[in-house]
Amino acid sequence: MTSDTVPYSAYAARAIRGSAAERLLISSPREVVVLERLARSAGSTNWYVIQDREQLDDLATKVSPGSTISFYFDGRVARRRNDELSTREIIQIATRHRDAVVGRMGPDGMTLVVDFVSNKEELDDFTKGLKDGGDLFFGAFPGRDNDGTNAVTFDLPDADGIVRAHPH
Repeated sequence: MTSDTVPYSAYAARAIRGSAAERLLISSPREVVVLERLARSAGSTNWYVIQDREQLDDLATKVSPGSTISFYFDGRVARRRNDELSTREIIQIATRHRDAVVGRMGPDGMTLVVDFVSNKEELDDFTKGLKDGGDLFFGAFPGRDNDGTNAVTFDLPDADGIVRAHPH
């Protein structure tokens, strides 16, 4: 088969399902934050939340060729209620790291709408449309860890099904 007859999502699904991420979702189902670092995109990212392994094929339809994806199983990007305690935690993270990653669930229930905030005013702007008590995802920008337990990181194949090194 050539890349002309194979949809990219099939290559992506094979890579995702062949990673330790699927095994971890099977052995201990839990909510997982996924960070996609887009290839040759000047630091652009996409963020997702996976509830179970059945969503891996849905994820494969969303990711882009050549991206590096990281699955975070350890809560380093936490899901919490949008309240005063979360606000304090986010500002502390932003103070320590120059900014904090803050996200809210998108309309598809998988994609996160994300921003990087460095102070309370920016956080207030981001949360303005969020329902009272709605959930936020937040943390410091995570690394490309790949210990096979807390985080799994790997490169996706390019559109032709071949994995190549790209700047991310």
